[in-house]
Formats: sequence, C-alpha cells, structure tokens
Amino acid sequence: MKCPKCGKEIEEGSLFCQYCFADIRIVPTYDTKIEQSIANTLDGIRKNIGREDKKEQLRQKRLEELNRLKKKAAFVLLGIIITLVAVGVCVAAWRQKRYNTVSYYVGEAYRLSELGEYFEASEMIDRGLALESSEDQRTLYLLKADYLKKAGLTAGAIDALNALISRSDVPQEEQVSAYGRLIALYSENGDYDKIADILAGCGKPAVQEVYSEYMVADPVLTPDPGEYEDAVDLEIEAQGNGSVFYTLNGEVPDTDDNLYQGPLKLESGEHIVTAVYVNHFGVRSSPVSGSYIIGPDRPAKPTVSPASGAIRAQMDITVEAPEDSVVYYTTDGTVPTENSKQYTGPIPIPLGASRYRFIAVGPTGKVSDITDAEYSYTISGNVTQADGPNYIIVALIRRGEVVDTIGTIARGDARFVFTYQGLRQITGYGNFLIYSEQLVDEAGNTASTGRVYAVNISNGTVNLFSEQGGQYNLTPIG
Repeated sequence: MKCPKCGKEIEEGSLFCQYCFADIRIVPTYDTKIEQSIANTLDGIRKNIGREDKKEQLRQKRLEELNRLKKKAAFVLLGIIITLVAVGVCVAAWRQKRYNTVSYYVGEAYRLSELGEYFEASEMIDRGLALESSEDQRTLYLLKADYLKKAGLTAGAIDALNALISRSDVPQEEQVSAYGRLIALYSENGDYDKIADILAGCGKPAVQEVYSEYMVADPVLTPDPGEYEDAVDLEIEAQGNGSVFYTLNGEVPDTDDNLYQGPLKLESGEHIVTAVYVNHFGVRSSPVSGSYIIGPDRPAKPTVSPASGAIRAQMDITVEAPEDSVVYYTTDGTVPTENSKQYTGPIPIPLGASRYRFIAVGPTGKVSDITDAEYSYTISGNVTQADGPNYIIVALIRRGEVVDTIGTIARGDARFVFTYQGLRQITGYGNFLIYSEQLVDEAGNTASTGRVYAVNISNGTVNLFSEQGGQYNLTPIG
C-alpha cells in the first residue's frame, strides 16, 4: 500500500507513513445492515450516556443542595446553641439575682409561715439580713422577732428586737414600736423588773414617756433632809402612776407600811423617813432615806467608857449623857431610837465580839448623833460559855433537883433552862460565867425561878450568885 502523500510503499495496516509521517486513513468497507446495527447501537449508547449525564448532573445538583442545606442547618444549629447558652446565662443570672434579693427571702418566709413553719421562716429572714445590700434591715428584724415568737422561741425574738433597738438609724416611731414588742415579750413572762431596767437604761425620752407605767423612779423628799427649827411639811414625790410607801423609823418600807397620800407633818424631834415607789406591776425603786431634826439644838452624843477595843478582864460599860437627856442603845448594829433599850446603869461587857450603839434624846425629843462602841472580850479558862449550863445541871443532879442531862426536874415534867448573863470578875475568887435560871413546862411556858448561878471558868465549880450594894455573894452547890 502506497502513501497518498509521498507515494512510497508502506506496510499494510499502518496508520501513518514511516517516511513522511502523514496520517493514513483507512476506509473500511461495511455491510449496510451491520452499519445500520452499529448506528442503532451507537444511538442507544448516546441516549444512555445522555440519561446518565442527566442523572449525574441531577445527583451533583442534589449533593450541592444537600451540602447547602447542611451548611444552613449547621449555622441554624449554631445559632440555636448560642441562643440557648445566652438564655441559660440570662436565666442563671436572673435566678441568681432573684435568689439574692430581700424581697425573695421575705416572700419565702411568708410562704413558710403560711404553712406554720415559723422557725424556717425566720431562717429565710436571716438570709435577707445577711445581704450586704439590704436597705431595710429594721423591718427584717421585726419580721424575725414575730416568726420566732410564733415558733415559741421567745429568747430568740428578744435577741432580734435587742439587735434592732441597738441600731443608731432607727427613727423615733420605730423605736417606740420595737420597745413595745420587747416589753410585751417580757410582760408575758411577768418579768417586770427586767422591763423597768431596760427602760431606765434606754436613754430615749420618747420611749420612756410612752411606757412610763412600767418604769420605777426613786422617790424625792422635799424639803431636803436636815435640821429645821419649825415643823416641816414633807412631800414625797415619784414619777409614774404607782404608789409610795414610807416609814418614820429608818426601816425599809413594805407595801404593808404607810401609804403616802399627802404631805407629812414632821414636828419636834428626829424623824428618819424612808420611802419606796412601787409601780402597778409590783416593781420597787431603791429606798430613799433622810433624817429630819426638828426643834431646838440637839443634845451632845453620849460618852461611853471603856472605849472600843480588846478586853482581857471583866468590865462594865458606863455612859454619860447631857443633863435631862435619856440614853437608848442597841446591840445588833441597828440605829437606836426611843423604842430601843434604855440605858439605866453599867452594862457588863459580854465574852466575844460585841457592838453597842448609843443615842441621847433631849427633853424636846431632839436626838444626838450616835456613839459606837465595839469590844472583843477574851479570857483564859477551862470552861466556855456554852459549857456552863452543863456544869450547873450536873450540880443540880447531885442535889437531887434534876433527873437527867436536859434539866428535867425531879418532881414533874418541866425542866430548867439557863440564860447567859455575862462574866464577872470577883476579887479573890476569879472569873465567873453568870446564868439566870428559868423553868419551862411541856407547853413551852417559861417562868423565872429567881436563882442565878456563877460557874468558875477555871475549875467549873458552881455557885449560887447574888449582888447587893455592889458586893458579889457566892454560895457553893453540888
């Protein structure tokens, strides 16, 4: 076969000339039927390829749409997540803010109180009080006190009210209300003394004025205690609607003593006025006392001998007083008055510690100052003051007058008892304990026998004792 371009012989079936490299077109001879069949086949292939292309295009388009929808869904989901997170943050912030407000805890307290859970309600109020931003703590303290009272926890309610009244920013009207609630709590327990103490120390005139009926004030004596030439109309005043009781002898008055109803006329003499105020609830003030000396000059106070001190031997107390005056004395430390013992002669100083107080009362009733005398009398001996009666009973048993150690007499059920009278020092004989004798029957009736005994403190010998004209007489018994 020749190359159509250069004319040279080329191999059969070559597709190009190996000399000039020209393409060799081979045109085969086809059968018409075969050609038609091929054509039909090619048309079918083309159609199938077209359908496949459309399917692929459709598939690609769907994939693109799906990817677009996925991207859109992802953006939507991300937006939803962001929104949910934002909402969650807002809700948390809202809940946090809501749970940290006074109004929330007050509401919770009210809800719990409606269920009868008053203590739990008070705990909610405590949470409200704990908020630093709480601007209405005064109201919260009142609510807490009410809930604790309803819970039966009176002490806690009192603490809450005390916390309120101790604040410096409480207006006067609220102060009065808070004190009223506090007073009501103490009043329920009958603790009126505590109420009086609280009001006395609160330092708030408005509160004290409103609750004055619970207060106590010391009485005021007008005119002031002192010496006056003429009679005095004494007034005793006390704030409040209670009552004033008084005495004129220096004793602290009770509600059974004199009720003050108007000025007291104090005339010649000395008057020791003591008064107390008692309110409607029985709470008492401190006693107030004053001495009023009315009339001419007072007598000089008595002179006492020996002076106070330690005593080692029997001695008598002697008293000198101004002429025309009368001396009175006490031995128990109280203030002597005209109702006390009257001094009529020397007083033997008793063993041990003793205290005497003397006054002189002039002819006009004027009273002197008090003279005090204190003694400590000790001596050496084998017999004590408490042992003396035993020595006497033993001596009487020997005489046959007494049958037992309690002093029962031989002829009957009565018995002897012995009362210590003092110590006597008898020159040439020594020191003796002096006892008087009484007879006591089964009914407790006592009668003096007239006998007096002297027991020697050194050897315990018992003597009948008598004194005449300043002379001591001893008669041994036993």
